Amino acid sequence: MYAWIIPKDMSKPYLSPIFARAIHSGDWPENEKVWHEFCIALDCSKSNLIEIDTYAKDGVMHVVTIDSDSSNWTPKNVYFGSMDFLNKYNPEKICEEISSQDLGECIKIDKKYDYQEIRKIKTQKDIDDLMSSALSFHDAHIESIEAKNDEIHVIFNSYWNRKIELWFEEKPKYENRLEDPEYY
Repeated sequence: MYAWIIPKDMSKPYLSPIFARAIHSGDWPENEKVWHEFCIALDCSKSNLIEIDTYAKDGVMHVVTIDSDSSNWTPKNVYFGSMDFLNKYNPEKICEEISSQDLGECIKIDKKYDYQEIRKIKTQKDIDDLMSSALSFHDAHIESIEAKNDEIHVIFNSYWNRKIELWFEEKPKYENRLEDPEYY
């Protein structure tokens, strides 16, 4: 799992693997748990782990997942758990308790990631990553659509700290049909 990290002080965002994800300890009502979710990532110097709240109550997202692969997580869940080699740690204490060997492994994982700003969608994983990074297009509105040759370029307005652009190539088409014609 990999994400853009937007520091609490809103300084320059940076990329980091997400090593663990959890809810802060407490007896939170179900509808408030999201405000207590946090992630464990590298700091901007890429030398230590930090705990960062995923969301802020003012609507700012501090963790924007761009690669949702959790195949090396325990449990295998993109929302809660940790990378397999870190499951011996309590997520709320991992930053203080991590061994130098495990921290070194975290830094190696970060160095291996090949970030691509523009990504082609070819597989289900690519679709999953798009939907994750775009928050399933929750609150998204189309700002503009431009057709040029055999390509359509769609720009969504800025929402939740992100701006998404999609390109549809090679004679894009759509279908517009009634779901239940007998309804009418």
